[in-house]
Amino acid sequence: MFLGGVGLLPLDCGHSGLLTVIVILILAFVVTFYASLTSLQPCNSALGECRTISCVCGNEIPQGYVFMFCSLSITSLILVQRVSRFPHHNRPQHRTFKSLFLLGALLLTCTAVFPEMYDDDGRTSGAFGLLYSLHLLGVFGSAGLTVGVPAAWFVNHWRTHRADVPMRSLLARVVYIVAQFAFGIAFMVTSGSVHDQTNHYCSYLQTEAECNGYPLLSADQCDTLLGCIHDHTSTRVGNGSVDASCDLLIQPNFKCHWRQEQDLTPWTLLLAPSGFVDQAANCIKKDCPLFAYARGVSLEFAVLLLTLCYVTSFGLHDVQRLLDRPRGGGPGDSTPILSVTDPLRADAISKSEVSFDQP
Repeated sequence: MFLGGVGLLPLDCGHSGLLTVIVILILAFVVTFYASLTSLQPCNSALGECRTISCVCGNEIPQGYVFMFCSLSITSLILVQRVSRFPHHNRPQHRTFKSLFLLGALLLTCTAVFPEMYDDDGRTSGAFGLLYSLHLLGVFGSAGLTVGVPAAWFVNHWRTHRADVPMRSLLARVVYIVAQFAFGIAFMVTSGSVHDQTNHYCSYLQTEAECNGYPLLSADQCDTLLGCIHDHTSTRVGNGSVDASCDLLIQPNFKCHWRQEQDLTPWTLLLAPSGFVDQAANCIKKDCPLFAYARGVSLEFAVLLLTLCYVTSFGLHDVQRLLDRPRGGGPGDSTPILSVTDPLRADAISKSEVSFDQP
């Protein structure tokens, strides 16, 4: 334990450097999230368009994806370096589990490199679909391997060494994983109730009447749209054939509002050129499913944070401890387990002080 011996955090958090990444993620998310949520027009911010962090960063906040690239790439680098230096025995299960954990750490780079982006129709088609698929591969692949591999290995270790491994160690990990899984299920279930809508239709409306009345449709257009809303798969046209254009419908879930120049301060109205003041009167997005978007973003962050915290605490410790475990062993086996944080020290001990080959 570190922090002056208080014992608040595992030693691996400090030795690996991942504590810094965790602090950066928390600060970046909390400040940006609540700054957008408490702004005067939250629906006009990035939080009023997306239900995921990757959508916000990939479509609305470019510097946000630069941040994601740096933080996730550094995390992958730290995990690969640290786990690669763990000594292990030349056993099939050791080589397999270590390789799977390293693969999970490398898959983080897919999430860092490939964003979730939408085309002009608000869809992930073509190249955008490929980017999104690679992004999901990084999300689920890295989380599943970096958390699932150490957890499964520890459960099997507890099953065969119940006399040496206390039940509370298993329960702590199970509670953590159940919480992470619950947040993930909640995110997938609730995020299906709303669509990401990244098109800035409101900003293209030039008059107050067009803005406050959006969308303004003719009677025929309105009937067609209502028909698609009632039947999302298809609708009948005049000759009785099926019009599949309803499959491409994304119903707007927002309203527009005309913002007056009075939103500017008196000093800005006095000093700014007239062209700047005229531009201040524009159409913005005002009403949107803000709660659903904010809920999705916060649930996704909870899953990401729990994943990183599990890997930093339980994950690295379990992988290192089980890789150093000698041959043999079973219930009641009193063979000491080598658990040394410094890989140089571990190498010295394995060569000069401990010999697992002696009877």
